Amino acid sequence: MTATEQVRQPDAGPADAVPAPRRRGGAVLGLSVLAAVLPFVAAAVRVLTGRGDLQFAGDQALIGLAVDEASRAAQFLGPYSRYGWAHPGPSWFYAMVPGWEGLGRDDAALVAASLSVHAALAAGVVLVVHRRGSLLRAPLTAAVLAVLVIRLPASFFVDVWNPFALLLSTVLLLALAGRAARGRWSTLVWVAVVGSFLVQTHVGTVPLVGLVGLVAVAATLSGRRRRAVADRAGRAGLVVAAVVLVAMWVPPVVQQLTAAAGTGNLAQLADFFTSSEGGGTSPTWGQSLDAVGRVLGMAPFGWGTGPLEMDLSYRSPALVGGLVLQVLAVLVLLGLARRVRSAEAGWSAVAVGAALVAGVASVHTVTGQVYWYLVVWVAVLPAATVLSAVVLAEDALVRTRSAGEPHRRTVLAGVAAAATVLLVAGSVAGAGWSLVRAVPGLPDSGGVHGVLADLAGRVPLDGDGRTVHVEIATHELWPVATGVAGELAAGGWTIQVSADSADLFGADRVGDPADADAVVVVVASGQPAPTLDVPLQAVGTVPSELGPVDVLVGARG
Repeated sequence: MTATEQVRQPDAGPADAVPAPRRRGGAVLGLSVLAAVLPFVAAAVRVLTGRGDLQFAGDQALIGLAVDEASRAAQFLGPYSRYGWAHPGPSWFYAMVPGWEGLGRDDAALVAASLSVHAALAAGVVLVVHRRGSLLRAPLTAAVLAVLVIRLPASFFVDVWNPFALLLSTVLLLALAGRAARGRWSTLVWVAVVGSFLVQTHVGTVPLVGLVGLVAVAATLSGRRRRAVADRAGRAGLVVAAVVLVAMWVPPVVQQLTAAAGTGNLAQLADFFTSSEGGGTSPTWGQSLDAVGRVLGMAPFGWGTGPLEMDLSYRSPALVGGLVLQVLAVLVLLGLARRVRSAEAGWSAVAVGAALVAGVASVHTVTGQVYWYLVVWVAVLPAATVLSAVVLAEDALVRTRSAGEPHRRTVLAGVAAAATVLLVAGSVAGAGWSLVRAVPGLPDSGGVHGVLADLAGRVPLDGDGRTVHVEIATHELWPVATGVAGELAAGGWTIQVSADSADLFGADRVGDPADADAVVVVVASGQPAPTLDVPLQAVGTVPSELGPVDVLVGARG
């Protein structure tokens, strides 16, 4: 048996001794996956039992509307952008459908569904980092993820917003890039699947996915050159990953091919990023480095996000405290991985370095104002670095575990196991408590509550497939209007809007109010009502977070 084979089969021994370590490894993996998902499950239970009357407005309401469409296999695009196009694909929406459908089809269920996606991604990270026969990787990975949840603002995981869906999916992408060093083609296809999820959810992750994807390709080829890989075991995973990858891209491709001339979303995206439509100037390279450094410092140092608009007119300590320390950590990991001969840890560190470069490039390509949420995924790079260190430490332990006296090894193993259990239990409890405490702070729109109360008895919640036209007569009230539309859609109404609301709702929902079964108009109190080919009746004025709102309704005929 070669030294390489000894590393790959750390528990090899007499035939009658093999099953016990495998059973222990399977139990440890299962408990670690459970530990990784528990904080998100706790938060989901809290929101379902304590925030059942939640009413979203604005972006969250539009996301709920898209998930409703996905539940009918009718959502073809990703989240909308203020630039008039949508992000490339709807995979995030479809990922939330099971939780949303099964937990109530309301806004509380939407939060729980979003938390279920975070939980699935966390479980995926544990499964990817784990190695057969290892008793350390999985529990330590669960602990690292829990600490990440504790250190980042809890709203990042409780709020339903597509930039926050990038956090754990970025960790999963980087973990897969490291695992690619094992040389299996199936891992490379899963990199493409997770990369597609990232790009479809936010197009700003294209540099991240491109650079890390190249690292994964290089790691795979290196792994296959280093030793022969039996692909038979990974053949089923390869087929499943390939099917998922193709299915993810069917909706946006169908939309592009069937859309009217000039309205195909993929073409609009390509035109936007290859022209000067964005307007404004881009940050300098120095400002881009500074912006990335600030986001990097969120988890390790607890630096707050500050206003959405980043003030890059001055240099902050983040340039050293965040960026320089991250670069040094990657370089140290690379050196140690080379010394220990840990290919997986080495390629994981390379992937983190590539992601760091991608973050700087992403900021530099922004035109106009830089918002921190555009690169919020950078905040997970320190955690991904720690995961690389976990892999490195475990590989180093495997190479040296035959040294020393058996009694001493047993004592050390017992101490390590006890410490790991305490670390996992404490971090998971802390993460769960952090998320549960954040649930009461979820945004609840009084304006949406008020409008829906006024509509009671005039526009029944049960639409039974009928069409309701939602007219946003005062553009500033769009958050309230989207919240109302989302609630009506969840009740079975087909939503229709005017052409000037197409950027929010999509061109496929544009229609004539005269063709709708019901019309709902929201207009700022004191402003004239719009002129429509449908008789309108004022039903009341409600207070909202955006000022008083007049509500009018109408019906065909």
